Amino acid sequence: MRSPGKLMVIALSLIAILLSTSRGLAWGERGHHVVAEAAARLVETMAPATPDGRALAEFFSDHSLILGRLSYVPDSSWRNAAEKRRISAMNSPHHYFGPERVLGAPPAGAGPEFERYLAGVRSLPADYSELRKRYEGTDMALPGVPAEARRLRVYEDLGVKPWRAQELYDLLVEAFRCAKQKEQRAQPAAAGGAYPPLPSPFRLPPDITGEASAPPLPTYVCQNELPRRSDLHAAVVLAGVLAHFVGDQSQPYHPTADYDGWVTGNGGIHAYFESRVVHHLDERLQADVLERSRSAEFRRQIWEQIGTDVNARNGVAQLLINMAADSLRAVETVRRLDDQAAILSKSVWLEWGDYPWRHPDKTFPEAERRPATDARVQQAFRPVVVERLAVGAAALARLWVEAWKAGGEPALAGVSSLDLPYPHDAPFIWPAFDAEALKRSEPWYRGRGYPAHWWAPIPAAEKQWWEILPQEAGPGEVIVSKRHELGLLSNFAPTPFEFRGKRYASVEGFWQMLLYPEGPDDPRAQHPRLEWRYTREQLAQMTGFEAKNAGGLAEENMKKMGITWVSFEGRRMPYWTREEGEHYRLIVAAMRAKLEQNPEVKRVLLATRDLILKPDHHPEPEASPAWSYTEIWMKLRCELQKQERKER
Repeated sequence: MRSPGKLMVIALSLIAILLSTSRGLAWGERGHHVVAEAAARLVETMAPATPDGRALAEFFSDHSLILGRLSYVPDSSWRNAAEKRRISAMNSPHHYFGPERVLGAPPAGAGPEFERYLAGVRSLPADYSELRKRYEGTDMALPGVPAEARRLRVYEDLGVKPWRAQELYDLLVEAFRCAKQKEQRAQPAAAGGAYPPLPSPFRLPPDITGEASAPPLPTYVCQNELPRRSDLHAAVVLAGVLAHFVGDQSQPYHPTADYDGWVTGNGGIHAYFESRVVHHLDERLQADVLERSRSAEFRRQIWEQIGTDVNARNGVAQLLINMAADSLRAVETVRRLDDQAAILSKSVWLEWGDYPWRHPDKTFPEAERRPATDARVQQAFRPVVVERLAVGAAALARLWVEAWKAGGEPALAGVSSLDLPYPHDAPFIWPAFDAEALKRSEPWYRGRGYPAHWWAPIPAAEKQWWEILPQEAGPGEVIVSKRHELGLLSNFAPTPFEFRGKRYASVEGFWQMLLYPEGPDDPRAQHPRLEWRYTREQLAQMTGFEAKNAGGLAEENMKKMGITWVSFEGRRMPYWTREEGEHYRLIVAAMRAKLEQNPEVKRVLLATRDLILKPDHHPEPEASPAWSYTEIWMKLRCELQKQERKER
């Protein structure tokens, strides 16, 4: 039976996965591209009317497609890979911000009470340490949150999008500042039209994912030994991923605890509105967003609602908090359009703070809607989509310009997209603003005395066809991988032992030996037209795949003979059986002999303590219990632990 501690770890991990995939999926790929590319062209209208300002506009315009691609990386790359579990844990809360979790549900409808509520949102502390001091550990202020989940963790529960944007903005300023400092330094010249390889400006954990080693913080710092182009490359990457989170905040169903509309019976509205509807809008969408955001009057009105001094302390966090309030005002508009143009039948209504993922034993169908391609749907939603995307583009372009100014206005003339590497992806920018959350995200085995290399990720390109890699272990599990010392527990391992007066080189050799004839009088040896390539004595001295392959030859002979038994010391026993029969007991006895006669095997087994041992290969379907060697090892480990407790 699994211990309560393990069950809790598994439960928390499942919840984290559900949260990471359900709390806001952003604008969808097209929406993010539109925001970033429109902002890149909008810089021209906001940049100073100077040669350096014109070079800034050209820099962003020239990189518009790259920035559009990078704006989707936080969704497409940072939280969509199983081997990046720690990255996913840290990245997911960057994508949401639910002020209702600390302020309570907003009053229904527009009016003075709702405006006072929005003022309360704007008044939330932009200083992250002050926010944590005020709310960390308090009870969430929503009725649908179960008692056991009420204690609020700011990072994981409230969501930290404003502070993620602040951190990325600060790093962008630093990249521009570093490029400014290196302006007078001689830079490597392009030889034959090609620059030398560009060193990465980002500092990452040795294992990239941070599963086995702590990340150096911050991820980007100005490094004097790197060429100026490295810092400009960093500026492009940071500007692109910053675009994601600024764009998010203009989507009405993003900065709200009711991010998918279940409170009003609009379940499923998030992805329907921001992804499916936006995806199917006509090809003029980007041009209309750019035209709208270029309007000086539009930008003036928007800045009246969301504006702040972004270069003041926590200024960008305050901007995104203000954007959250502005987006909350638009929620009712999107909900009403959904009701009028899209919905055919409502979903169930859930309380504030309650979500379908809290009820894994139940099914909650989303609201039934017309297809997003329906002309009525497209016509109804198009104006608000253009409006909200233009808000994101206007805010983003202003941030880029302000970051360049704060970085000392580095010269960008002549720096084209051909001068910098095209970043198809971006390394995860590790958050440094919440040390406790970063500590909580550490792989659960850290600090428990387990060697981190047991779970160290192996590149997929190095995976063997039969193999389950170490990083594929679930919470509380470890793969008995042949890549490190746990491989001693494999039947393949060369761990000699004596059993019933004979010496065997491995359990695998012992196992496969049972398939071979015991002597000339054995019926298996007397069968015509069958070749037994090896003797039992030879099998007894084999290890690894040599023994496994020799056993495969014997199994082919057994199929031809139509027999399903093996033998030991003249006694026949069924080979494939679902019961823990005679063959199973024989294998357990051999494994126990291996354990007792190999001190290193005993040490390694006890070092796994209460971990769930998993094989490093996919077991055969309907396999006999004797094949479940990891289950046998856990039983033997339990025997050892009981004996040690008695001796103490």
